[in-house]
Amino acid sequence: MLGADVALLPQPNEDIEDEMLWEHTPNEELTVASAHEVIRAEGNKPFWASFLWNVILHPKTAAIGWKIFRGTMHTDDKLQSMKFKLASRCITCEQQCETQQHLLYECEFAKKCWNYVTTTFQLQQSPTTHLEVVEACKNHSPLAKELWAATSISCMVAIWKN
Repeated sequence: MLGADVALLPQPNEDIEDEMLWEHTPNEELTVASAHEVIRAEGNKPFWASFLWNVILHPKTAAIGWKIFRGTMHTDDKLQSMKFKLASRCITCEQQCETQQHLLYECEFAKKCWNYVTTTFQLQQSPTTHLEVVEACKNHSPLAKELWAATSISCMVAIWKN
């Protein structure tokens, strides 16, 4: 016979209020971050995760940065891939098709923004990919890394909002 005899199970103590405990955090409290960590396998973190989430940013800026790094911004090329019929042109330079790569790194406006930021940080060259953004201050001090992360993510968000 499978199962257990319910009558033999210990009865709950009615004098103590029930509470939920989350075993995945030291204080046993459930947080969105801890649930996310449990759901997602530890080895599957994207290369930009600690770059984005270990920075003191306004939550809205971090959320837009997250969308940018994931490549989920609704650019013309993404909309066209979803069967939207539209003519694509970069709203800033009016020269190229609107892609995330173009808007953030290849457009003349973006190049000017990145040139200003990288000159301020005394970096050799402006980034042309997300990976280059993340690795730009890899060998610098912790403070420089944090400032670079906050500045570069804010730069990407500002370019996107332009």
